[in-house]
Amino acid sequence: MTVRELIDSLERAIPRSLSCEWDNDGAMCVPDPDKNVGCVLVTLDVTEDVIEHARTGEYDVIVSHHPLVFKGQKSLTTEQNVQRKLIALVKAGIACASYHTRFDSIDGGVSDALADAIGLADRIPFGDAEAPAAGRVGELPKAINAEELAAAVRDALSAPAVNVADAGRQIRRVAVVGGEGGDFIGAAVKAGADALVTGRAGYHNAIDAAENGLTVIEAGHYHTEARSLRALERVVKKCAPQIETGIYANPPIKTI
Repeated sequence: MTVRELIDSLERAIPRSLSCEWDNDGAMCVPDPDKNVGCVLVTLDVTEDVIEHARTGEYDVIVSHHPLVFKGQKSLTTEQNVQRKLIALVKAGIACASYHTRFDSIDGGVSDALADAIGLADRIPFGDAEAPAAGRVGELPKAINAEELAAAVRDALSAPAVNVADAGRQIRRVAVVGGEGGDFIGAAVKAGADALVTGRAGYHNAIDAAENGLTVIEAGHYHTEARSLRALERVVKKCAPQIETGIYANPPIKTI
């Protein structure tokens, strides 16, 4: 399978129609579309460390969740980190494709992986007008309080710590959104959630939500999305069963 064929297959498996209008994902860098693909590296972020790992590990393609290129580039120099990484990829002959908001929404993607981690049953998609299926809302096996849910989320995601804005009520119905979930607080309330679990909601957003009856648990952007790497790897393997895959999972931001 060539790079072009792999990316075409991924585009069908993770359709662009699920991407938010503001998003920029898909093919990021393709030095040689006709290059045969032997090994793919799956990661959340295309950092310089990831590119070096791909180069030394002889990976042909990097498939990431977060887009390598998000804003338009006006030049190509080594002075800016995104441009520097693009140059490094071209020099190494490594392609890169990113699947962002569409992988949040897709069945089995980021939100389902997060819902699986904390054991939500009978879950359905929820979201706002722009991303109606970005999150999931479902039921815990039994009602628990905010501190119990926070501890369960922390342990399930192997997060070093979580932030909790406690609404002071028992929690049974939980909404989850990986990454930045502050914009989905209103949608979580409309979905009947007692709590929202996300990566980050924002200080004032979380306080306001709790005072209006919705507990908010922030477990970190990385930790609410990292479990989905296995799911992304499975999509890659389904598109190209013959290739080798690897996962780079190393938080670029540490909690000290």
